[in-house]
Amino acid sequence: MKEIIIHTDAPPTVEIDSTVPAAYIRFSNRKVVSTQPLDAEDMIINVDLDEEKQVVGIELIGVQQFNIEKLGNSSRTAWPHDSK
Repeated sequence: MKEIIIHTDAPPTVEIDSTVPAAYIRFSNRKVVSTQPLDAEDMIINVDLDEEKQVVGIELIGVQQFNIEKLGNSSRTAWPHDSK
C-alpha cells in the first residue's frame, strides 16, 4: 500500500498502552465509520476512517519503540511535522 497523506492543522495525539504494547495516533475526534488494515511485517496496523474517508487515527499493535517518528514511519503516514 502506498503512503497515507494526512491533512491536519493540529498536532496528533499519541495514546500509548505499554501493557499490550500498542499505540494510537489520533488526528481528530471525528466518528470512525470504517477501519482499513495495513500489511506490516512486525506489527498490526489499522487505519480508522471517517465518513469522508479521512484518517481519524492509526492503531499500531506490537510496536516496540514509542517515539512519534518511529510510529509515523511504521504506519507509512505523512503529516505536517514531516515537512519541517
